[in-house]
Amino acid sequence: MMRLRDAVDAVQQRAQANAALQANCVSRRDAEVSTYEALFKTLDDWMQPYVAEEKIQSRRIQMIVIDPELGELTVPALSIRPVPTAGIEVTVTPTGTTCANIRNEIKLKRADGLSRTDDYFIYKLVSDGASARWFIARRSRNAGKPKLLLPETFEEAVCALILA
Repeated sequence: MMRLRDAVDAVQQRAQANAALQANCVSRRDAEVSTYEALFKTLDDWMQPYVAEEKIQSRRIQMIVIDPELGELTVPALSIRPVPTAGIEVTVTPTGTTCANIRNEIKLKRADGLSRTDDYFIYKLVSDGASARWFIARRSRNAGKPKLLLPETFEEAVCALILA
């Protein structure tokens, strides 16, 4: 026969375990947002020389993505437009998508949907752990090898989308 004290103890243990789980989730959520913030600051910094020369307009915005494990996250996104814009805009946005071997997926695409080239994706490999490097690649049948995300590879992707 279960005693009231035992039942209360069991409920308290569950509550403590749930509180620890919630604290861990908040910590992971904060780490995920910080990862995106750091990357988008870097991407925006790479565009600043072109902004200074008035070749492009670059604007950081906030958006919400739904992470299957962490729930709703408010993360940065980036809009890049050539000057004059001619209606062309490249958006750089987190997808919230997860899969077995990729994390922190970010999509680069033409906002007008008129691109004749495949979208680009920036991502980290799960197998690389916490110190994972960022990669950039096209997602298509003829995508080629993923490249390390560097100022040159990011610029190449933006150019391909602007000119497509």
